[in-house]
Amino acid sequence: MRHPRCLSLAAAALLFGSWALLGCEQPLEPGDPERGHRLVLQKCTFCHYVDGRGGFIAPPLEKGIALAEEVARDYEKRAADLERLHPKSHAAAREKIAAVLAEKDSTRRLELWFDTYLRDTKFDNPMTKMGNVLLQDQERVDIVAWLMTKRVLR
Repeated sequence: MRHPRCLSLAAAALLFGSWALLGCEQPLEPGDPERGHRLVLQKCTFCHYVDGRGGFIAPPLEKGIALAEEVARDYEKRAADLERLHPKSHAAAREKIAAVLAEKDSTRRLELWFDTYLRDTKFDNPMTKMGNVLLQDQERVDIVAWLMTKRVLR
């Protein structure tokens, strides 16, 4: 049974276009790499070079994906370095870091890291130059699905 508050405010949610405003979670579709690719071209190419177009402010996205794979593969070191070098940042992101560390499957770990990073780019690296990206949940899931198709290391 759905929460009564969600049912009574469903019409308002349609007006605002966001269930999150009402404290209700809208179910997400599985990530769609094609939608993710379109979103990357719309939202990421200002800074990143993608598919022969885009900016040069940030590394080409292929390089960023390869770097993310290395980070996820040796995440224990990343987490230990963060705790040693930036203890306050580590403490603030302890739950997010623990979730990534708990995932032992390398593919799933990378997927989780991408998802967490796109929610909060500084969660495990307070020195990153990339700002937080404003994405709807479904957009983030779609972008992660596309990023996973571009993996270099398998």
